[in-house]
Amino acid sequence: MSSTPARAGPPRIAWAWSRFGFGLVLALPAAVAMPFDTQLGLGAAVGMLPAAAAGVLPVRRTRVLSLVISVVAAISLAIGALIGQHAATAVPGLFVFGFGAALAASRVKGGALAMLLAAPLVGIGLSFAVDAVLGVAVVMVVGGLYAWLVSLLWPERPTAPRPAGRMSTPQAITYGTLLGLAGATAAAGGFAFQLDHKGWICGAALLVMRPVTTALVARGLGRAGSVLLGGLLGSSFIQFGPAGWLIGVAVAVALGCMSATQGSRWYVMPAFTTFVVFILLLWDHPTDSAWRFAERNAETLIGIAIALFYGVLIPLLIKRIPRAAERSRRRPADAPA
Repeated sequence: MSSTPARAGPPRIAWAWSRFGFGLVLALPAAVAMPFDTQLGLGAAVGMLPAAAAGVLPVRRTRVLSLVISVVAAISLAIGALIGQHAATAVPGLFVFGFGAALAASRVKGGALAMLLAAPLVGIGLSFAVDAVLGVAVVMVVGGLYAWLVSLLWPERPTAPRPAGRMSTPQAITYGTLLGLAGATAAAGGFAFQLDHKGWICGAALLVMRPVTTALVARGLGRAGSVLLGGLLGSSFIQFGPAGWLIGVAVAVALGCMSATQGSRWYVMPAFTTFVVFILLLWDHPTDSAWRFAERNAETLIGIAIALFYGVLIPLLIKRIPRAAERSRRRPADAPA
């Protein structure tokens, strides 16, 4: 009996103490501020999320990506807030951004950042008012600059080879259409049902969408479980009425864990972002916990369902159409005389 060796790959849940320390340092300004101004500290922590997600890249000269990601996140959220004032701009706007981001990923170096980050954050921006998003954008950019400078203190490490390859233009057009439709459908549903946080359903759909079916399904399952866990922990934690310093410690640990598990194969990052966002929403409104928990998870599941519809079901139907046409052409020739 022959056995096939297991393929090397990232662990289901990775952990690196060095990156955990990096996340703690990123959270330090927010944690220090929280005992004096909890709202300000939590805002700073949310602004640091993109930089914590970027982590510490192996080579120092590439670590400026922390700043780039934070700038892209800030601009994307601002665009989402601007187009999200009305359904007439949000729905077609998200389609255009999704379609354009997929084309950029197939043609431009670094274009994958538009597809994987910018388009989903434009969708999440629908949850923000224009006046509020400007402050968040500024904090994100400052946080990205801080993260880049701090990351330079970490030693370099060997780089792992990355699989090369981009989507072809026809593939990008097909996937871009599906990605755009997923974003537009999520936005339309948010406006149709007058959701408080339209960006949650859009973010879930666009963050889960991937050109590869197996990756999409895995991200859908991971996001559903992570949001459930993060929301449960965040809403439960806030019921104890924690002091500002304790909130600072909890958020610092969350950012540390977010950075430490960055290389995980399982999609665990939403657990930490949801935990931080729940504390921001609930720290002075703890009685809203049950409602926010149900709202967040329901909208996440709807967003995932939209991603599965456009990312799995529609491509499956598209593949079956030529096969059905081929069978119908062969049928008369195979019929008995």
